[in-house]
Amino acid sequence: GAVGIAMLQRQQVDVWVPGNHDLDFGPAQLLRWCRESGMPVLCGNLVLRPGRQCLAFPAWRCFERGGARIAVIGATASYLRHWTGGTTARQIEVTTAAAVLDRVLPDILATEPDLVVLATHQGWLESDPRQINEVNDLAQRYPEIDLILGAHTHRAIPGLRIGPTAWYVQPGALATHVAAVRARLDTAAHRVVELSSELVPADAAPSLDPGPEIRAMLAKTAAEAGEVVCHLPAAIPCGGTPGVSCALSELLCRALAEAADAEVVLHGTLGRSGLPAGPVTERDLFAIVPYENNVTLAELTTAELEVVVAEQLASRTSYVYSGLWGVEAAIVEGDAERPPGVRLGAADAPAPPPGKRWRVAMNSHTAGGAGGRFPLLVDILKRPRVRCRHTGIETRGAVRRYLQRHAGEPVEPRRWIRGRLAAFDRP
Repeated sequence: GAVGIAMLQRQQVDVWVPGNHDLDFGPAQLLRWCRESGMPVLCGNLVLRPGRQCLAFPAWRCFERGGARIAVIGATASYLRHWTGGTTARQIEVTTAAAVLDRVLPDILATEPDLVVLATHQGWLESDPRQINEVNDLAQRYPEIDLILGAHTHRAIPGLRIGPTAWYVQPGALATHVAAVRARLDTAAHRVVELSSELVPADAAPSLDPGPEIRAMLAKTAAEAGEVVCHLPAAIPCGGTPGVSCALSELLCRALAEAADAEVVLHGTLGRSGLPAGPVTERDLFAIVPYENNVTLAELTTAELEVVVAEQLASRTSYVYSGLWGVEAAIVEGDAERPPGVRLGAADAPAPPPGKRWRVAMNSHTAGGAGGRFPLLVDILKRPRVRCRHTGIETRGAVRRYLQRHAGEPVEPRRWIRGRLAAFDRP
């Protein structure tokens, strides 16, 4: 996390708001950077509680600029609780941005600000059926907000009127652009006269030059990204369906099974990249595991595992879908009275004993529900007899070790799931 903090310090920002990936290395590390960065953090809906430490962020701050009083409110993604699992989930407290606004807006308005800004790690979407982002609702419910600075969805939005009064801006992702907002204010009447905004390419602004310290960090990163992990006799492509015809998911599942001593693995692909034949570098490894996921282990009965696999198959068109590995399963067609399901066991083999518990591995994002997509899995993992535990084994490290031990072995996808996948297509 050092590079991001150094870049914020280089820009001498007045305040910053953490997002979900600022927790990639754990709440303790985020708390450390918040305390050592020397920059105020605004995030009224997040509390960090690693170990015996506790850090509750202030929700807002008032700035004086150009004779104007500007109130800035900070909030992170309230959906954070559906993306994290294990230690991180236990060491954070997250509420909604709406709850923060209900709490602080009366105090803010009492200071008679000329401009009210909400900076939030959430984004505006035309349609948001899972209610991941609160932005649409916030713009409608709180006409006191003049400007919303959004994030998270990786969309570039130079400026857009949403709700009755709010102007929305989002500079995209990966630090390619900076949002420049111009406000003309009536400081006597404490109101906005005009708001406009644009997205400025980061490389077009001399003031955004990273400087020698950050360039040295990036050079070190680039050098380490070029280090060779192993040599593969044949490429391992990413195409196909995990659990059916995908070589890359077969590799990821084998790696997690070996690292966690699991009989069964639920995993898909985490991106669109495969591995090339020949030398595989750390950059290639990051491309197939671009998240700081850890391995979760649970002991599921045959019936529980069948429910979990069926839930995954119903979401197989999503990038979060996890295929089955380690035990064969057959799709059971549904009808007008019952939905389709899954039956564990090969067609030519006896059914597994009903009392058996399978040691099942999955990544921590899946175990956390993958953004609310897998409620049945989350409910099952809460059962005491399932003995859900978070191993602390890092997914990318598990894949690295597997490749180094088995680089000469071919990786051919095995069809673990048989039957008509389209049976799970929703009307």
